Order: sequence, then C-alpha cells, then structure tokens
Amino acid sequence: MPIAFTIIFDIFPPEKRGKLTGLFGAVFGASSVLGPLLGAYITEYSSWHWIFYVNVPIGIISLFFIWNYYKESPNTQEQKIDWGGAATLVIAVISLMFALELGGEYGWSSSPIIGLFASFVVFFVSFFFFEKGRKIQSFHYGCLKGDYLPLLRF
Repeated sequence: MPIAFTIIFDIFPPEKRGKLTGLFGAVFGASSVLGPLLGAYITEYSSWHWIFYVNVPIGIISLFFIWNYYKESPNTQEQKIDWGGAATLVIAVISLMFALELGGEYGWSSSPIIGLFASFVVFFVSFFFFEKGRKIQSFHYGCLKGDYLPLLRF
C-alpha cells in the first residue's frame, strides 16, 4: 500500500493530492468491508478456488492502465525531510494514542494518563510553532484558509 501513495504523490500536483489520497482511503475502506462479504458469497455458492481467480481480471485491467498511462517522471530531485516537524507530530500522536488506549485500564485521572494528554498538548502545540515560517513544512497552513475543503471537491 505505501507504493500507491508514492505513485499518487509522483503523478499528481500538490493541490490534487489531498483529494486523491482521501479517495484512495475511501476505496480502501469500502474494500475492507465489501471484500470479506464477496469472499463469503463466492465460497458459499461456488468454490474457494474462485477467490483467487476473481483477482485475475482486476490485475489485467490494472496492468493495462499502468503500461498505457503511468509515465515516470525523469526529473528527480532530492527531497528534504522536516525532521523537527515529523518528530513533534509523531510524539504528539503517539501520546494521544496511548492516553486513549490506556485510559480505561489506568483510570482517566491517573497521573500516567494525564501526563500522556499533557505530552500530547505540548508536542502538538510545539509542532505548529515549529512549522510556522519554515521553508519545508509537514503541514501547510494554507489549507486552513478560505473555503478549502478538498474532500468535498470531486
């Protein structure tokens, strides 16, 4: 799955990447729900062997589109990583995840959980302060301005 995001970011300009990434996520979510249902239907009314055969036409169609429409750009440039922004955001998200996961076990008012929530707030706020004014950003403030709602524009 990570190669799909690489291809999306390679083919499309930055203003279309959010919409396509959201669309990709929606298709992945729908396939996670409909795939097992289709698999159960196929094994119930046919044979379990057909679960493997059903992907052959999808693979052939995918290969057709890749060969005919995917053109790798010969221009490559060295990408720079915003290590500070990435680190503060990762620490913030992990702190929030652990706080929400372990809150029921330790108790919501226990010191480890309050510490994890405090860590989330500190690192999340520091992420925005760290990103402000940087040339290479993990988060672009332009998406918060105006009526920019990429998921609603199809």
